Amino acid sequence: MPGAEVVIPRPQARTVYRRAATLMRAHAAEVIGLAAVVLVPFAVIDALGLLHVELRGENMAADIVTLALTLVAGGLSGLASIFYAGILDHASAAWHRGEDAPAAREVARTLPWGRLVWLSVLWFLAVAGGLLLAIVPGLIALTLFSLTGPVLVREDLTAVQAMRRSAHLVRRRPLLVVLTAVLPFIGEIYVSDLAAEIFGHSLVLEVVVEVLAALFLASSVGLLEVVTTHQLIAAELD
Repeated sequence: MPGAEVVIPRPQARTVYRRAATLMRAHAAEVIGLAAVVLVPFAVIDALGLLHVELRGENMAADIVTLALTLVAGGLSGLASIFYAGILDHASAAWHRGEDAPAAREVARTLPWGRLVWLSVLWFLAVAGGLLLAIVPGLIALTLFSLTGPVLVREDLTAVQAMRRSAHLVRRRPLLVVLTAVLPFIGEIYVSDLAAEIFGHSLVLEVVVEVLAALFLASSVGLLEVVTTHQLIAAELD
């Protein structure tokens, strides 16, 4: 079920950050609590490297297995982020109306899981494929499809429709999306990697870093994506 329409002023980077900060201050327990339920398990899996396998040799079967595991890992990570954005979409719409956010279990029952899984796979293939070609195509793909999760849930779209809708919204205000969604997302990844480099690569420490990043960085990035999406959609109604 898509979130209710919310009247938001003309989108600007400062208004997105201000609104996201307001929501975080008012609902930090809910935002971080949802991240603990949705994002932390995948962060732990990533830190433990449970889906990271290196198969040596020139065997084509080994290459296929490695590629498949990479796709699974990337798809799971994308699904977690998209699912989290979907929950935040419902929650933020309720907060704007002065209502309590629906429980994660309630939202989970209404989310279109099949479309979300397919979207996570398409998103990963588009971004990873762009990065394989060169850095610039990868960044373009990341930017164009950065709002796919919120728009799929909010407007009840198919995976392909959500990617097209995200690209349409981004093309209207690309700089805004870069400042409020893309750079925070890249910054989240960079900070996690930097923390691991500074403090070492012990397994326990990597798990702690990934968990903290999921709770405080990834949750903030997800909130920024949702607020950016809401404001761009609201601007179309002006």
